[in-house]
Amino acid sequence: MESEKFELILKEIEFIYSRSSGPGGQKVNKTSTKAELRWDVEASTLISEAIKKKLLRQNPNRFSQKGILYIKSDKYRDKDGNSRECVKKLKSILEKAYKIEKLRRPTVPTKSSVEKRLLGKRKHSEKKLNRKSKLVDD
Repeated sequence: MESEKFELILKEIEFIYSRSSGPGGQKVNKTSTKAELRWDVEASTLISEAIKKKLLRQNPNRFSQKGILYIKSDKYRDKDGNSRECVKKLKSILEKAYKIEKLRRPTVPTKSSVEKRLLGKRKHSEKKLNRKSKLVDD
């Protein structure tokens, strides 16, 4: 993903801060350090419909029914650290969506590998049959 496009996407996102459940000291109940990134992917004109569908398919639990992407972080004790963490997560999600997946070509086993597999199965079966006949003779 190009950095210019990512910079434009950053202008579309909004941050909401709330009280974090993470580590803290005396002021843990006073400051809102948990960061929540919200981005309206459905309304965005910066990415194509194909990428929007791929984002939704890859991250279904991060999307609301209205097509808003939510990313949360309360890893750090300050707003800036958690905001940076949210942006980092967003960047990795977008890079994954923009990555072109290789098409898998189905392969057919070679004749010799099929014969080798069947021979191994036959030997294993004979080994079991030989054990069975020894038990019956006793």
